[in-house]
Amino acid sequence: MFELFILISIPVWLVIGWIWLNYKDSRDEWQPLADELGLEFEWSGPFLGRGVAGTYRGMDVSVRVFGRHQRQPIGARDKHGNRLRKLGEADSRGSGHATYVIKSDKLLPGFALTEEGVGSKVTKLLGAQDVEVGSAPLDDAFVIKADNPSLAREVLGRAGIESALLKLRYKTSKIELADGTLRVNFVRAHHAYEVSAYIAKLTGLMAMLAPVAPTLHSPDKPEDESQDVPATADALPENWW
Repeated sequence: MFELFILISIPVWLVIGWIWLNYKDSRDEWQPLADELGLEFEWSGPFLGRGVAGTYRGMDVSVRVFGRHQRQPIGARDKHGNRLRKLGEADSRGSGHATYVIKSDKLLPGFALTEEGVGSKVTKLLGAQDVEVGSAPLDDAFVIKADNPSLAREVLGRAGIESALLKLRYKTSKIELADGTLRVNFVRAHHAYEVSAYIAKLTGLMAMLAPVAPTLHSPDKPEDESQDVPATADALPENWW
């Protein structure tokens, strides 16, 4: 009877051990990022993703990453031909996806932005509100709504905004902005060390979409060493994206 119990318990302990190693691996990768940005590390299980969440630059931020990257030996080349410099550095050939949710209470009332699609074209034909900003690439890529269309055009006309939105659309599988919340899905899992830059970029974009643009910092430098963008300069830095 005891032997039968041992045989039955072995798979259970193996599963428990695998779950623990998954948690530990995720914590070791993501906790330093969480500490750096003042966020909380979140882990929902081996199949439910891991990431960070909290308040960053006055905005509610949540990042959830699903899937894993392949671990490669030092000296191996990634899919772009670059040599991996760190032992066990993750390559970007792993499967998965990453979801970023940024919420700000400073955006225009009723301001919404969704990707242009077949359904949106039908609703526009039926008379749904759509703010035309006067730029064909932006107007063709997104359906834009706002309670104050003229102010929305002014905000979207700031230098760098159109380029940032179009590049973001190209890099993602979904981008949606509504009720002060930006939701962006990427088609691959992100490394923890990539997430810091993406958070800085997305919160910077959200800040510049507010009627009064605050001072921003370059995401490529620590805040105490970065060059500020004056609050009156309605532009994103040239290297923002």
